[in-house]
Parts: sequence; C-alpha cells; structure tokens
Amino acid sequence: MSIEDKAFVDDGLMNNNGMGGKKGGWSMKKKVCLFTSLICGLACFAIVVVLAALALYYINPNQTKIFPNPNYSISNDTIHFLVIGDFGSGNEEQIKVAKGMNYFCQNVKKCDFIIGLGDNIYDDGVTSVNDIQFKEKFEDIYFFDNSSLKIDWYNTLGNHDYRGDIAAQVEYTSKSKYWKMPDYFYSIVKPSKLNTFNLTIILTDTNALISSCGSGCNRTAYNTQKQRKDEQINWMKNIIKKNFENYENSWTIVAGHHPLYSAGIHFNNGEIIDLFESTFKEYKIPLYLSAHDHVMNWLTNKSIKNETERTHYIVSGGGGGSIRFQLRNNNLMNYDNGHGFFSVEVQKEFIFVIALNGEGKELWRFRIDRW
Repeated sequence: MSIEDKAFVDDGLMNNNGMGGKKGGWSMKKKVCLFTSLICGLACFAIVVVLAALALYYINPNQTKIFPNPNYSISNDTIHFLVIGDFGSGNEEQIKVAKGMNYFCQNVKKCDFIIGLGDNIYDDGVTSVNDIQFKEKFEDIYFFDNSSLKIDWYNTLGNHDYRGDIAAQVEYTSKSKYWKMPDYFYSIVKPSKLNTFNLTIILTDTNALISSCGSGCNRTAYNTQKQRKDEQINWMKNIIKKNFENYENSWTIVAGHHPLYSAGIHFNNGEIIDLFESTFKEYKIPLYLSAHDHVMNWLTNKSIKNETERTHYIVSGGGGGSIRFQLRNNNLMNYDNGHGFFSVEVQKEFIFVIALNGEGKELWRFRIDRW
C-alpha cells in the first residue's frame, strides 16, 4: 500500500475492501457538517432573493400615477408663486431649472414670489454674510438680464445650510434685494390681487424639530435652535387656529425643508408627522410644501377617509441637487425622477397646483377645493 493509500485509510475514507469509506459510510459528524453547510447556503440564497425582491418592489415602485384633469377658471383675483427646494448647487442642473422657471413666469403665468425650501447653498452652507456663494449660487443663477425671477424669494433652512453659519442666511436678508429670511422660522401674509382674501404661508425650521441634524451639522447652531422647538410649534398652531376662525376669507399653507410623507430615500418622517399632522387634520390645512428628497412628489395620507381633512403634500426637491431614486409609498399620487419645481395658484375657492420639469413643462396638475 502506498503512503497516499495509507493516509486515505487512516482518514476513514476507505473500507476494508479498499473501495472507500469506513464500514457504514461517512461519520455522523461529517454528515452533520455537510447538512449544516447545505442549510446555510440555502438560507443565504433565500435572503438574497428576498432582498432583491424588496429592492425591486421599493426602489422601482412603478406605482400608478394619478393624472387629474381638474376644472380651472381664469381669475384676476389670484396669488401665484413657485416652489423650489434643494437648489443651491451652482451647477448646470440648477441653471437649467432657473431657465425653466423664468420661461414659466414669462410665458405661462406671471409669478408673484417664490418659496425656497432649503438647501439654499450646497454642500456646507455659508461661512458668513459676505460668502461669495450667495452670489455664485443664488444671485448669478436667477437674476440674469431680463429675468422674471427678480421677485421676493422667501427661503427656509435645509440640513445642508445647517452645516454652515445659519445666522448669516438670516442676515443676508438685509443685504440682498430678493433674498427674504427675516428669522429662522416666520410667516408671510399675502392679499389677493383684488384684496378679497388672504394667503398665509408658515415657513418652519424643521431642522430644529427633529432629533438629529445630520452629518457635518453646526451643533452649536442646532442646539440653540432646538431649544426653541416648543416655541416654534406653539407659534405655528396659534397662527393656524387664528386663521381658521376666518377660513372663508383666508387660506393657510405650511412649508418646511423636511417632508411628512415622501417617496424619496429619506421616506416618511415620523417626528414631523407627530408634530404637524394632527393640527393639519383638525384645521384642514390644504397643502404642505417640502423638499429634502431630491425628487418631485405629490402625496396625501390615504388612511384619512374624509378627504376634506386630508392635507396634500408636495416634495419639490428637484432644484439642482443630484437626483435620487424613488421608493414605493402607498400615499403617493404622482412622482417624477427629474429636476423641476411647482407652480401654486391660489384663488378664493380653490388652490391649483402644477408640477413642472426643469424646462418648465407640465408633468401633472391637481386642484384642492375649499371645504
């Protein structure tokens, strides 16, 4: 017998006839090891299949898009504004969207003002009120010759703004002709053109309302503003309650950087839902404006059966930041994976919303009637 044959026999893999294996076959220990390996392999394969299925389900939602065709009546008694978020990149995409906004305001409907929903300056906000980025990523982008965007921009703070000097963004209000941010959270009241009703827009600082302000955050600024959380919530509720007393002659819209509901990668924000939604439902807030996710979304909480109590949520995060994928969300009504902005026209009896791509072309529209 050769040395190799002897080793084979000693390892228990040759029987007395030299035909392989001890009498009775493999040892129980080796059978258990083989079985365990097989089970682990199958389990890993099953996990991969499940994860792949979930990824296909959530990352490629392929959800039904709702395309309402609501009635629209022309009126001289309106308030009209654009909504844009996640815009301060200074790149070609931001420039393209700026041109689309200008096209819409010049050729479709004159714009009265613009609501900016945060991430005004990427990636890390500004260092001072004299930061050159205000010029490069805001003034130069929107206020070119013959621009129709030379109107008031009412801006809010985003998480990227919180990486820098947020006080400088408030201070810049006194330096710029168009940039408006008188405080970290504030409201504006706009009369209709014939002065028959008012629109109040409550611009919140949602960064100060959540438990984390993200990577690179200016912790000193965040901790200071977070101490005003209760103050901000009570301030918002008091405005909403007061306006509700005169609801026939007023509209109230709320805005903030972070969405309540979103089909973007940040998805629904439970903290903001807990703070806002019950008040929205009680006082029939028609519309909440947000950004943060770099997508174009229209959502509503479908679990609220009484449609007059539903708030409509738009995510206008296509202002110039890098576009990200969509997730499946059962509250989603329509969506687009491209750059863009929203048009909001307010009349006394309804609000008319149009989603627009980066060139200013319509994606979808919907109408919110007064209850």
